[in-house]
Amino acid sequence: MILRSLLLALPLTVGCVHSASPQSAAGWPEAYGPRRVSVDLLRTYEGGPRIYVQALLPDGEPALFMVDTGSDTTAISQAVADRLGLEVRDTNQYLTGIGGTTRLRRAELSSLELNGMVVPDLSVAVAPQGLGEWAGGMQSAGLIGNDVWSRFLLEIDYPADLMVLHQPTSRRGPRSWSPMLFNGQVNTPIRVEVGPDHAPGQLIAQVDTGASDLIIADPAMISVVDEGYTEGLERLLGIGGSESLPPSQFLRTTRRVQVHHAALGGQEQDVDFSARWINFGDGSPVGPPGLTALVGHDLINSYRLWIDYQGGRFAMTPSRRRARQINGHTVLLAQEIARYGEEAPQRRPLRARLYLGLDQPEEAIAQLQAHLDEHPSDTESRVLLVHLLRGQGDHSAAWELLEGTDVGQLVDEGELVAAVNGLILEGEIEQASALANSAVGARPEEADAYVAVADALYAARDPLGAQGALREAMRVSQNPDGWLLRRARVAWAMDDRFTALTHLRTRLQVYPMEGSTLWVYALMTQDAPEHEMFRHDMDRAMARLHPTHRPLDFITAANHTLGDQDLARQSMEAGIQAHCVPTQDEALRANCEAWYWALAGVRLDDALANVQRALSIKGDRSDFLDTLATVHMSRGELPEAHRAAVTAARLSADDVYMLWQADRIGALVGEETASLAP
Repeated sequence: MILRSLLLALPLTVGCVHSASPQSAAGWPEAYGPRRVSVDLLRTYEGGPRIYVQALLPDGEPALFMVDTGSDTTAISQAVADRLGLEVRDTNQYLTGIGGTTRLRRAELSSLELNGMVVPDLSVAVAPQGLGEWAGGMQSAGLIGNDVWSRFLLEIDYPADLMVLHQPTSRRGPRSWSPMLFNGQVNTPIRVEVGPDHAPGQLIAQVDTGASDLIIADPAMISVVDEGYTEGLERLLGIGGSESLPPSQFLRTTRRVQVHHAALGGQEQDVDFSARWINFGDGSPVGPPGLTALVGHDLINSYRLWIDYQGGRFAMTPSRRRARQINGHTVLLAQEIARYGEEAPQRRPLRARLYLGLDQPEEAIAQLQAHLDEHPSDTESRVLLVHLLRGQGDHSAAWELLEGTDVGQLVDEGELVAAVNGLILEGEIEQASALANSAVGARPEEADAYVAVADALYAARDPLGAQGALREAMRVSQNPDGWLLRRARVAWAMDDRFTALTHLRTRLQVYPMEGSTLWVYALMTQDAPEHEMFRHDMDRAMARLHPTHRPLDFITAANHTLGDQDLARQSMEAGIQAHCVPTQDEALRANCEAWYWALAGVRLDDALANVQRALSIKGDRSDFLDTLATVHMSRGELPEAHRAAVTAARLSADDVYMLWQADRIGALVGEETASLAP
């Protein structure tokens, strides 16, 4: 009775956009198609938290959509709307998600077909902020929400990677159900045991297949959990977010509370994870109005979900089908070849991305090279190939391709800064400068063009000019806290110690989870009077983060740099336990252990053996090579450290941390990395 009362007390609206009422049981249109169809669920990788289905658009072409029971509205990308020639209209409505609120633009979609089941006449959202257009290497057409799923009795079998759409009058399903209220979202009771005392709490949760974890948003939970939680900053992203805004815009103060047991949909689960708790204070609420909890992948991925929209019922049962995990890249690539044949020149760029999603870069490179032989003016494919060749260490081929690449496209694809710094690392500073300056002419309102100019001027020993270019980047992006690590690097090169430290202190305050700031800041103050200031700033910044979100590796490095060996060992051991032990991949685990040992200055022979083994398994990777450089540094092998650092920087030439590492180590061995070395 208590849970039923809670359901009845829910507000009837969530957000500002509402779906139509579910299809009545008596009004099942025969035009929909069969009374039951099965649809495979695809993932970006085996075990991935997001699930996708293929659907036919009105032009008969298949398209990939995320299954999102957390959205009341189906959404399509701008590319789909353009291809179908849809009329897109602005509305006075908004979509509200965890990431924020965005204005709703709508279009009318005549139909959507799922394995023979036709859903007609959909009013869809078009390109809302936060809607991704790629799922790994698979092009995503959007997401399908409850305006579609509510027309059926929906069955989602996670272990079997299968969805079944049943006619609403179907009597299929479990015998025991939990009550459910559908008001655009799927709302059902959940009982949790939280905190150190396993305190019981009852909530009404939205079941969201597009979410990952459990989010608690009910301020009343404060009466249940009055201690035993942590409080700190973390990013909240999703629909309503914008990639054009600085990351700090998405930082929210949350609480983390340990969940020990959950009862949902008729299933009792003993669990051990932390839930995110938002809206616990008097500040501005986050997420859609009326949200009290949101259940994602972590609590539903082991079960078969049943959502009876018409009957107001929800259930989870064990799967009885054969378990399988479907990598969507494999499926889409097989469909590609079956439909177009092994040789399909016009399909090579798309296939290249699918090969990348399958971690087959050599195949992707071959597809792009063959495509560009016939279509040399395809700048998007050219830029992607430059990126891949650089990542494979084939720098000469990458630079050769750059000569014929449209510089504006380099900016649009986010490759300009890497291209400029790649040339700098090859000693081609004049060419790098010319490329950066031409980018400003092509894209004068894009911040990346000015960042590239700043890096070129820095390499040309003009830090004052670099400082001015970074100011322009801040102006066009309207982000006063942008590029703080670059600005500190430039100030340091100008012997302006005070300004460099100020930038690092600001970055630590604005982005406390970005651990590289800690290390650079510690290195600057290790033999200086400011080391006590650093210790204070580090402690204050880390106190703003949840213990599980702290950058334990760079905390280890900072403590070791400042001579606090006991603290360094403690953070090292905690980091290995948290980050290395759970890793099943042999190379990743070996690299992780080597990284922590090197940062703490312990077990250096084992660290060298580990990272060399990781490189032998995976090949050159910038993160592994950065570990190798750090290991050699800790062993006092500076020339070897410099070579590894430069190679790492070449592979990640847009990462200012990698560039500064190469500079710093180069200065210690008396070699320049074709740039100013602090």
